[in-house]
Amino acid sequence: MSDWFKDSVVYQIYTRSFKDSNRDGIGDFGGVIEKLDYLKDLGVDVLWLSPFCDSPNDDNGYDISDYLTIMPEFGTMDDFDALVRGAHSRGMKIMMDLVMNHTSDEHPWFLESRSSRNNPKRDWYIWAQPSQGPGEGFEEIDFDQAGRGYAGRARGPRLSGVDTGFLPNNWDSYFGGKAWEFDPQTGEYYCHIFSKKQPDLNWANPEVREEMFRIAHWWIDRGVDAFRLDAVHHIGKPEDWPDAPVPKEPWGFCLYKNTPETHAYLQEMNRRVFQPRAVLTVGETGGTTPESARLYVDSDRNELDMIFHFAHVHMENPNDASALTGLMSQWYAALKPGAWDAQFFSNHDLPRQVSSFGDDRWLRGKSAKAIAALLLTSWGTPFMYQGEEIGLPNAYFPDIGDYRDIHALRGYREGLVSGEDPELVMAVFQTRNRDNSRTPMQWSGEANAGFCEADVQPWIPVPQQNRHINVGAELAGRVEYAPGGSIGGAGILSWYRDLIALRKRYSVLRRGAYAPVNPNHSRVICYLRYLEDPAFTEDPARSKELGHSSPVQSEDQPRAGEKTLALVIINWTGTQADYHLSPRLLSQAEYLDTPPEAVKDGSLSGFSLEAGNYAVPGTPGPGEESLGGLCPDESGAIQGGTTGVADFAAALGGDSGEFDSDDDLPETGRPVLGSAPAKKMRLRPWECRVYLG
Repeated sequence: MSDWFKDSVVYQIYTRSFKDSNRDGIGDFGGVIEKLDYLKDLGVDVLWLSPFCDSPNDDNGYDISDYLTIMPEFGTMDDFDALVRGAHSRGMKIMMDLVMNHTSDEHPWFLESRSSRNNPKRDWYIWAQPSQGPGEGFEEIDFDQAGRGYAGRARGPRLSGVDTGFLPNNWDSYFGGKAWEFDPQTGEYYCHIFSKKQPDLNWANPEVREEMFRIAHWWIDRGVDAFRLDAVHHIGKPEDWPDAPVPKEPWGFCLYKNTPETHAYLQEMNRRVFQPRAVLTVGETGGTTPESARLYVDSDRNELDMIFHFAHVHMENPNDASALTGLMSQWYAALKPGAWDAQFFSNHDLPRQVSSFGDDRWLRGKSAKAIAALLLTSWGTPFMYQGEEIGLPNAYFPDIGDYRDIHALRGYREGLVSGEDPELVMAVFQTRNRDNSRTPMQWSGEANAGFCEADVQPWIPVPQQNRHINVGAELAGRVEYAPGGSIGGAGILSWYRDLIALRKRYSVLRRGAYAPVNPNHSRVICYLRYLEDPAFTEDPARSKELGHSSPVQSEDQPRAGEKTLALVIINWTGTQADYHLSPRLLSQAEYLDTPPEAVKDGSLSGFSLEAGNYAVPGTPGPGEESLGGLCPDESGAIQGGTTGVADFAAALGGDSGEFDSDDDLPETGRPVLGSAPAKKMRLRPWECRVYLG
């Protein structure tokens, strides 16, 4: 299929929280249609719609009761068709969030399946008889005593007049407890690796696979261009449901994720659906390593185009630049030959990225821009989540009653029951619950943030402490980044627009190879993007779709003015960082076969600053470039020098790092757009720079 997705920016819409158009306090397709022009102006190419099929909403739509019907809260099939037409007419594609591992327990298939052991749909789900004991070497433990990680088989629930035996195996559920639920009507257990209201489908049954293939074709016929495949790494289960080994992976998930059966089913679906219909696919595959990920995305294996992997969003220290660079490099090295990556820092299940990676209190604007710079200049397709383009932070509701995430609330109650300190339980809950990313999109400073009308109760409250953060304020330039303070100039939304436009303008930021520079630096992330073939050109139709202003030349005639190098420098901390950028470091960058022309002469003059969250506009005058592009003050003198630098460092909470004295530091002022990088620079907190050459 075409690899158009490599040039795209994907924007995830959590429809329930995006925009309410019919006064019921729940976001809907009508609200998305209202904001299509906003999304087009932002510059995104693909709209990923979180699950919208009919559902009782035990897990916010990830428990489907009818695959071919729209959830009534979101609208009708006519509304969906109008949304597809509106997106396509604006050059944007639609990605459907397809849940194939499980259904709702209210789906007609499951109602039939559980009705009797002889029902034709019995084998559409995973049923097993009780086992006879806890397993060799394990004592008998009741169901309600066997928490996550218990290696034996727990005794089933004690029901009046029913012998439930022992669970079929020791598998755990992601949502707590064990992965089996006893059904008194038929005397067997069904498997649910998520909620007990989300029974797992039996993909070993060819009838199930045929039906899922038919459903995918049906939605493609309806206008869907891409699929995000939820929990797809769980669809294949090993035969006979063996116990997880002892010692085993935490929670006993290792036997039902990323199995050989899953790969076989995906290859069949690719052959039957994905390839013939030329749709984009990205799979949710937790627990993959850089090496095992190739099994999903290697182009020779014909499974998926991309996967979501999660090591970087679960780092022990998210501000360890060397650790994050290491992860980026590992995944690049593993996937670069014949595969592709997906880049993201947040989604509907994760905390807000400015809260988990940045500084959502004092430097929200600067840190939000730094995260955006990494997202939009890294190797792979960037996935944005709604609200990140205005730097929305976590909800931090003071009242537990304002939260809706039932699974996080269960953990909160369990923490209190266990006797843990209530303040600590609340602190952990506030940072980790999924409602942090599911509060309403904030469109204006009006009541309910413009998500719904003022006299309507939204399904989840708008965090009152964040009301000043909204699209209207960003567009009007009234951007407040800290309590009691504001700054003028371009805000986060403008930064996202500009970076997306820069990415579309220069193919090196989309298709360029990746080479980390000084990867062991603990505070600064630095890397090169470079075109391995200087004569690289794009598909003419895709070039037009991306809005390129320059005409596309033939392959032996590179586009005039095409940049072949990008240099990205990001201070990944909230304190200043000294950085020494030498041509030697650039020429010795990992994965770089030959030194770039821009640094062969021993200088950095071949690069010019295209974007920086501390940069100022202007053209550097004679002599300024050699000083690293410093910004003149009103008198025309270069800012910095030896006076005040140490005091400034102390105020920022940093130290001189690599440099012994103020005299050893050529650059201390704000860089000028268009200037070359200095060999030695003192980066401000969360400072990011994108140079092209």
